[in-house]
Amino acid sequence: MRIILYELKKIFQLKMVCLLFIISFIFYQLFINFYFEHFPNGRPALDLYRISMEMIEQYGYQMNQEEFEHFKKVYEKEKAAADAYLQARQEYVEAGLDTYEKFRTADTEKQEIGELVDQIIFVDQVDLFWELQARETLIEYYENRDSLFSIVDHPLTAEQKERIKDTIASGNIMSAEVFENYNNLIRYVAILIIISIMFMISPIFLQDRRNHVVFLQYSNKTGRKIFNLKLQTAFIAAGFITTMQLGLFFLLYRGNKVGMFLDSNINSVFTHEVFWFELTFFQYILLTIVSIYLLTFTLTIIVAVLSNRAPNYISIVGFQVPLAILLFAVVIDYLVVRITKIGLPIYFLPSAYVLLILIGSFVYFWSVKKEKKVDLLH
Repeated sequence: MRIILYELKKIFQLKMVCLLFIISFIFYQLFINFYFEHFPNGRPALDLYRISMEMIEQYGYQMNQEEFEHFKKVYEKEKAAADAYLQARQEYVEAGLDTYEKFRTADTEKQEIGELVDQIIFVDQVDLFWELQARETLIEYYENRDSLFSIVDHPLTAEQKERIKDTIASGNIMSAEVFENYNNLIRYVAILIIISIMFMISPIFLQDRRNHVVFLQYSNKTGRKIFNLKLQTAFIAAGFITTMQLGLFFLLYRGNKVGMFLDSNINSVFTHEVFWFELTFFQYILLTIVSIYLLTFTLTIIVAVLSNRAPNYISIVGFQVPLAILLFAVVIDYLVVRITKIGLPIYFLPSAYVLLILIGSFVYFWSVKKEKKVDLLH
C-alpha cells in the first residue's frame, strides 16, 4: 500500500495536476462550454424544448391518439391567435399576409414580404410564431411516425421491425434537443477523459526507465512486483481522474435543467431514435457512464504497457496518436454515443465490452507474467 501511495504522489505531482487543469479548461472552452451556454441552441429549438416539457406536464410520458388530437387543437387555437395578430397590423393586411397560413407560405424572395416576415420572426421574435413552428414540427413527427422504418440504411430484420412498431405504438415523449445535447456533451467529455488518462498515466513507467530505476527493480524478486503495483496504481489514478471529470461535467450539466426528461423513454418518434432496449433517459445516462469506465479500464492498461515499453516520450506519443484517433473517430461513437441503437446488432454492445474486458485482462496478466521473467539486459 505504501508503494501505491508513493506512485500516486508521483502521478499527481503539482505540475502535472496544474497542466491537466489547464488542458481541461482549454478543452471545455473550445468544445464543451458551447453546449452549456447555448442550450437550447436558438429557435425553434428553445420552443421545442419548452413544448416538450409542456407535453409531459399535460399528457405524461406517453401520448395517445386522443391526446394528440388535443395537441392539434391547441395548435389551431394558436393559429387563430396568430391570425388575429396579423390582422391587427395594417401593413400585413395590405401585403396579403392576413392569416398565419399565408404568412407561413409567403414568398420571402420578394423584398417587401421578406422584410415583413423577418420583422416578426427575427426582429421582434414573437414567441407565438416560433411556438407554431415548433408545434408543426412535433405534429409532423407524430403523423409521419412510420418514417422510423427508414432510419436504418440496410434492410430491416424482423426484430428491428418489431422494435420500431413498439416505439411507434408507445407514443413516448422525449425531447430531441435534450437527447442530442447530452450526446454531444458526453462525446466530448469521453474524449477529454481519454486525453487526461493518456497525459497522466503515460509517465508511470517511463520516468523510472529514464532514471534507470528499473535496473534496481529487476535485480531482485520483490522489485519485479513493482510492475503489478504500478498497474494497480494506474487503475486507481485513472478511476479517480474519470470520476472527477464526470463529477465536474454532471455538476455543470445540472444547469441545463433536464430533470423532467430523466424518466422519459429514449425510444420516441419525437427524437426519431429507436434502441434495442426500453431505456429511460436516466438509465441511458447511467449506461454511458458505465461504458466510459469500461473503456478507461482497457485504455489504462494499454497506456501503462506502452509506457513500460516505449524508450522515450516521443515514442510513446507516436504510439498513442493512432490509438487516440481510433478512439475519437470510431470507438467513442459506437461504444458511448450510439450504444444499443437499432442500426447495430442487438448484442453488439455487450459483445464489444466483453471483448474490451477480455483484451484488457489478457494484456494485464500477460504483461505481469512477462515482467516476472524479463531479462535484465533485454
